[in-house]
Amino acid sequence: MLAKKLALLLVLVLMAASGWAQYQGRIEGKVNIAEATLDSFTKCIALKPDYADAYYQLGTLYIGQNKVKEAVENLEKFLALAPGHEKAGMAKQLLVYLKKQVEMS
Repeated sequence: MLAKKLALLLVLVLMAASGWAQYQGRIEGKVNIAEATLDSFTKCIALKPDYADAYYQLGTLYIGQNKVKEAVENLEKFLALAPGHEKAGMAKQLLVYLKKQVEMS
């Protein structure tokens, strides 16, 4: 139980660090904000593989980078972990859109 609480705490710290990296990047203009955010959520998943929100965030970030395959994989993983999540409906709509894009290309 303590290990799970520590893992969750570490995930929260990494998410806060991601926000700080984004802030610093805007101020200094040196940090690729999307890459820093992707890195933070990837680390969150490595520490807590069942953290559904990280998969959703990665999926939406990959959409912004036009990485359709990665977006689909992460959004599907999100739905597998949290089918009743408040963002599940949006994830399903995004998946329909992305899959249509793949068919059209």
